[in-house]
Amino acid sequence: MKSVLKSINIELTEGNVRYVLHALRELEAQCQKIIDDSDADEDEQADCAEDIMQISLAYEKIENLAVAAFGENVLICTHETL
Repeated sequence: MKSVLKSINIELTEGNVRYVLHALRELEAQCQKIIDDSDADEDEQADCAEDIMQISLAYEKIENLAVAAFGENVLICTHETL
């Protein structure tokens, strides 16, 4: 079976980027809680570890593009900026 790498291009406003980055960090935190839970299922912990790696890669790509487009302030996430 041949694997094909696909991608999409999207346009995001500064506000959109803030939400996306914030959501990725929230998802990462939820996964980390499962990993840190000694009572959690081992398979779920392994899935969460993989999720964290993928979240980090996506975050880094978006972060680099966002900072280049909007400046460092795009990384500041408060209720005032959201």
